[in-house]
Amino acid sequence: MTDRGGTTLVVAYGVEVPGCEGRAGMVALVCGPDGFDPADLLAAARERLPPAARPVFARVCSSVDVTGTMKFRKGALSAAGYADAGGDAVYIRDDDRGRYRPLTAADLEAIAAGALSRAGGA
Repeated sequence: MTDRGGTTLVVAYGVEVPGCEGRAGMVALVCGPDGFDPADLLAAARERLPPAARPVFARVCSSVDVTGTMKFRKGALSAAGYADAGGDAVYIRDDDRGRYRPLTAADLEAIAAGALSRAGGA
């Protein structure tokens, strides 16, 4: 997928969030030369996905590991979650601002306290 923000690869997976049933949506993005545009990602998600399917978190990676049969290693991404991205930038959806914004320590504290919807506007 190449989008207005220069995203060339999107891998969607779920991550566990304390105090929430199921998993929250997260995407790993590999961006092209135009880089990552947080507002464009949310605009594209709004155009293409129903509200419940829009990712809560986004991780901007230089690459995504694949298996020998060219399948994405989603298990490793999912296990890493949103808090341990190995140095990759992680963003949280902010519906109020109409964009994804960098995940902060305050967001992590709010999520741990059970305030996911207030932390990201999700």
